[in-house]
Amino acid sequence: MAQPIKIAPIPTLAQKGNQPPHHKRMIVLRTIMPVLLTVGLVLIAFFYLFLPMMRDSIMEQKRELLRAQVQTVWQLLYEYEQRANTGEISQQEAQRRAKARIRNLRYGQQGKDYFWINDMHPTMIMHPYRTDLEGKDITNFIDAANKPLFLRMVQTVEKNEDGFVEYLWQWQDDPGKIVPKLSYVIRFRPWNWVIGTGIYIEDVKQQIHDSTQKSLGWFAVIFSIVFLLSFYVVYQALTTESERAAAEIALRQSRQQLADILDSLPDATMVIDKDGYVTAWNHAIERMTGITAEEMIGKGHYEYALPFYGSRRPILCDLILLDDLDSEKRYANVHRNDNILIGETYTPTLADGERYLLGSAATLHDTEGNVIGAIEIIRDITDKKLTEDKVRQSEENLRITMDSIGDAVIATDDQGRIKQMNPVAERLTGFRFSEINGHLLSEIFHIKDAETGRNLPDPIGRVLETGESVGMGRHSILTNRMGNSLKISDSASAIRNREGMIVGVVLVFRDITEQSQLEEQLRQSQKMEAIGQLAGGVAHDFNNMLGGIMGAAEILAVRLEGQETHRKYVNLIMETAERAGELTDKLLSFSRKGKTLSTPVDLHVIIDDTLALLERSIDRRIKLEKHLTSPHSHVVGDPAQLQSAILNLGINARDAMPEGGQITLSTEEVDLDDSYCQASPFKLSSGKFIRMSIRDTGVGIPPEIQERIFEPFFTTKSIGKGTGLGLAAVFGTVNDHHGAINVYSEIDVGTVFHIYLPLEDAPKQPHKSAPEIISTSGCILLVDDEAIIRSTGAMILQDMGFKVLLAENGKQCIEIFEQHKDEIDIVLLDLVMPEMNGKEVFLALRRILPDIRVIMSSGFSRSPAMDLPEEEARVGFIKKPYLRADLQRVLTQIL
Repeated sequence: MAQPIKIAPIPTLAQKGNQPPHHKRMIVLRTIMPVLLTVGLVLIAFFYLFLPMMRDSIMEQKRELLRAQVQTVWQLLYEYEQRANTGEISQQEAQRRAKARIRNLRYGQQGKDYFWINDMHPTMIMHPYRTDLEGKDITNFIDAANKPLFLRMVQTVEKNEDGFVEYLWQWQDDPGKIVPKLSYVIRFRPWNWVIGTGIYIEDVKQQIHDSTQKSLGWFAVIFSIVFLLSFYVVYQALTTESERAAAEIALRQSRQQLADILDSLPDATMVIDKDGYVTAWNHAIERMTGITAEEMIGKGHYEYALPFYGSRRPILCDLILLDDLDSEKRYANVHRNDNILIGETYTPTLADGERYLLGSAATLHDTEGNVIGAIEIIRDITDKKLTEDKVRQSEENLRITMDSIGDAVIATDDQGRIKQMNPVAERLTGFRFSEINGHLLSEIFHIKDAETGRNLPDPIGRVLETGESVGMGRHSILTNRMGNSLKISDSASAIRNREGMIVGVVLVFRDITEQSQLEEQLRQSQKMEAIGQLAGGVAHDFNNMLGGIMGAAEILAVRLEGQETHRKYVNLIMETAERAGELTDKLLSFSRKGKTLSTPVDLHVIIDDTLALLERSIDRRIKLEKHLTSPHSHVVGDPAQLQSAILNLGINARDAMPEGGQITLSTEEVDLDDSYCQASPFKLSSGKFIRMSIRDTGVGIPPEIQERIFEPFFTTKSIGKGTGLGLAAVFGTVNDHHGAINVYSEIDVGTVFHIYLPLEDAPKQPHKSAPEIISTSGCILLVDDEAIIRSTGAMILQDMGFKVLLAENGKQCIEIFEQHKDEIDIVLLDLVMPEMNGKEVFLALRRILPDIRVIMSSGFSRSPAMDLPEEEARVGFIKKPYLRADLQRVLTQIL
C-alpha cells in the first residue's frame, strides 16, 4: 500500500553556552525596542491602516461575494445551454428549467438576497419579488434618483460584459424606504441574458460599524495583554532568540530543499494546503500552464483549475482531500489505487493548446499523521493518446476492411491463436468471434482432402514453421460447427512486423461448393455436347447408309412382287432398317441437331395417346393411372419428340417393375420465379409451367448412378436390351423445349421423373385442306454426295415415272441445272455436303431461276442449315432415310 507523503520536521540548532552580559544587553535592547516600536506601530496601523483596510476589505468581500454568486448562476445557465446543444433537451426547455431554479435561489444571512434576469432590450425575464415587471419593457424604469436603472445595467454589460451598478432601491423590509444599493450584473452571451444580484449599502455600513466596534474591543484587550506580556517576551527572547534564529535558518533550508526537489521533477507538480490554497507550483507546471509560481502561490477557490478547464472546479488534489472515499465514482475517468487518486482528462485551454493529461494525487501528512494538504502530479500524455487513437483507428479500418471482404478471413498471433475474424468466416465456420477469440485455430478449422478424405495438415502451423505462404488449392473440405462439409479454396500467409519477424498468420478461404458444382455441370455439359456432335455425325452417315439399304430393299420388293418366299427376306431387311432408323432418330434427338418442330400442342392429348400405346406394350400386372389436374396444358413443341420422351420414360418404368406395379402420369400448373430459374442448371425463364410427373413403384435407381442416367450410351440393362440413348434423348427433348427435368428415386420404393415445360395460350385451330394428288412425271435433279443415295434415289424416282439427273456436289448441280433448267421440274437437294452446303446451292439456283421448286433432304428432322421461311410454297423437306411413300407425299405437295 502506498504510504502518505510526510513533511519532515524543521531541524533546530543546539543551544550554545551562556552569552556575555553586553550581548544580553544588546539582545534586551534589540528586543525591547522592537516591542515598543511594534506597540506604537500597532496603534498607528490599527487606527490608520487596519480599520480603513478592514472597511475596504469588507466592501471588497461583498463585491467578491456578489461576483461569485452571479458566477454560480452563470455556470448554471452554461450547463443548461450545453445540455441543449447536445440535444438532451430543447433550448426552450433549458431556459424554462434555468429560470425556475434561479427564481428559488436565495443567499445571505437571512436568505433574502435573490437574483433577477433581464435581456439586452431590456425586458424583464424573471424577478422573484417584482413579478409585475416580468415580460415588460424596462428601458424607462428609473430608480429613486430618476436614473434609468436596468438600462444602465445593460450598458454596463455591453461595454465590459459585467460590472457593478449603484442605485437607489426600496428597503427589503420596508418598500417605502429608499436606500442605496450595489448590484453586480453579468451577461450570458449564448442567450443574451443579463443576470444580476445586489446588496444594500446600509447592510455593509452596519457590518463595518459592527466590525469596527468589535475590533476596538478586542484591540483594547489584546493591547493590554500584549503590553503586559511584552516584558515577559523580552525575558523569553533572551533564551529563545538563538533557537528562533537557528529554526528560521533550518526552515528556509528545508523549504528551499523541497522547492528544489519539486522543481527538479519532470512532471508538472502542484501542492495545496488542506484549505485549498496553492503552496507549491514547480517549473514544469509553469511551462505547461504559462503561469508562474509567483502568480499562483497562495491562490485558492479552485483558481488553479482555470488554466486547465477555463472554469473553477475541483481537481484530483481536491478530491483526494474529501472524506468520501467513493467521491471519485462521480467521475468516469477517475479511479483510486490504494491511497492515490488517478485520473485522465482532456483540456483545451492550456498554453500549448489542446492536450491530454494524466494526473495522480495523494494527501500530505505531518509527522503526527494529520492531513495538511495534497500534492498532484500531472503528465502530458498527448503523444501517447494520439498514438493510441491512431492504433485504434487503424484497427477499426482493418475491421471494416475485413468485414467488407467477400472471402472468409481469420488472423492469428504467432502461436496460432485467433485474434481477428470477419463475418464471412463466422458464417462458414459456424463460430462467432466472441466465442473463440484467443482459441487455437486448429480447434475449429478442420479440413480434409476432398478426394482421399484424409485430414490435411494445419496451414497455420506450416506457415509459422516455414514462414512461406501455403495454398491448399481447390481440394479441401471444411467441416463446420454444424457438421456441414464445405468445399473451400484457402491460403495462409505470414504477418510480419517492420523487422520482418513473424507476428501472426492470416488465413483466407472461400466456399467454392456451388462453384465446383457449376464447373462439374459445365464439364458434364461440354461432355454431352461433344458426344452430341459425335452422335450427330454418326447419325448422318448412318442415315445415308440406311437410305441406300431401305431404297434398294424397297425396289427389290417391287421386283419380287408375287414371290412371297423371297419377299419375306426383303421385309426383314425393311423392318431391320426401320428399327435402325429409330435408333438414329434417338441419336439425332439427343444431339439436338436440327430445328425442333415448334407448334402449339395439347400435352394432355399427347399423354392420352402415349398411354394408349403403352397399354398395348406393358405387362397386364402393371396398372396405368393418370391425374391430369393442370387447368392449362398447351405448350409449344414437337409432338413427336414429346410423345417419344413420354414413351421412353414409360418403357423405363415398365422395365423397372418386372413383377408388376403401377405407373402414374400426372400434371399440375406451377409458377417458377426468378430465383428458382437462376439456380436451375437448365435455361429457364420465369413464368407459368406445366409439371408432368411420371411415377413408378419399381426397384428404384441407386444413388451412385443417378447423376449419370442422362448420359448417352449409359445403361444398366443387359447387352441387347438397351442402347443407353433413351433418357439421353429425353434430356435433349426437354432442353430443346426450354424446359427442365429432374429425378427422385428410392431403392425398392420407386422413381419419379418431373418434367417442366413452359405453358402457352390455347391456339386457334386452322382449317386444313387435303393435298391434291397429282401425276408423278417430269424431270428431277437429284443432288447428294453419297453415291448409294444417288443410286437408290434414282431407281425409286425412275420407278415412279420421273426422269432423273444426278449430281454429286453443289458445283456439279449448278452446272447441270444451267444446261437443263428448261426441262428440270424439281431439284431434290441434300443439305449437308462438302464445299457447298444445300442452302448455298439453293440460293445459287434461285439466282438462275427464281421460281425453281426444291426439296431439301437431311438426316435431321429440320436442319439449321436450311434457315428459310417455312411458308415458302416451292421449298419442301424430306427426312432421310426416305421411302417411296415419303417421296410421293412430298412430291405431291411441292408439285
